[in-house]
Amino acid sequence: MNKKIISIDVGIKNLAYCVLERKDNDFIIKNWDIINILDEKISKVPKCSNIIKDKQCGKQASNYLVLKTGSSIPLPFPLVIVKDNVKDNVKDKQIYFCNKITCNKNITKIYPNDKQKTLKIPNAKNTSILELASILLTKLNSIQSIILDVDEVIIENQPALKNPTMKSIQMIVFTYFVEHGYNSGSFPIKNIHLFSAKNKLKLYDGPVVECTKKNPYDKRKYLSVEYTKYYIKDNVEKSLFFNSHSKKDDLADSFIQGYYYLFKK
Repeated sequence: MNKKIISIDVGIKNLAYCVLERKDNDFIIKNWDIINILDEKISKVPKCSNIIKDKQCGKQASNYLVLKTGSSIPLPFPLVIVKDNVKDNVKDKQIYFCNKITCNKNITKIYPNDKQKTLKIPNAKNTSILELASILLTKLNSIQSIILDVDEVIIENQPALKNPTMKSIQMIVFTYFVEHGYNSGSFPIKNIHLFSAKNKLKLYDGPVVECTKKNPYDKRKYLSVEYTKYYIKDNVEKSLFFNSHSKKDDLADSFIQGYYYLFKK
């Protein structure tokens, strides 16, 4: 039996996908990665301006001070100039700083009379579903040749009422594969499945994995990672990639889901 699938673990910050190919009783991981829908927006968040040992802190800022025109500005803090939209004149100067105690204390000590404000960090709650959809579709298009060259698509099903935004992301992904794969005639996609997450750990046949976690969600995440390590232990390249990744849990969920689908009885 030969079959090639893509398995998708739905997420907003971390949408993981794994392209798996089964050849008889063996499998090959063709592609395995994570899409961060908000990474570009987050990368544009200003960096902390505080100077530590002659170097700018550079950590993602969480707050800022608005310095009105005419304020004394001790150097060497980097500034962001905000211009008037109409006259294109300098309106305000802003200094950004992170939530580290030393950075906060240092900057607010120098500017005790300037108003401190909280910086709006992009996340799923303050980003419209339209913008999320637009970014996601652009990212999917950029890897189209990888994700559409499969026989079937497996997408983790999301509860409609518990997290409507995640459900929307799921259906955007589903519609993308219908439009660009199933309906196009240019790619071999024959079916698209919505998969229940509760099933993916049932096929494991390796050594017993001890888990002390009490929370069911945490336990599933832990076991998913450990089971994945077992299945890919003979693949040095994929093991190195997986074990060094900061989001092993999401990568594991996409792999385990795909593995279960390919090898279930």
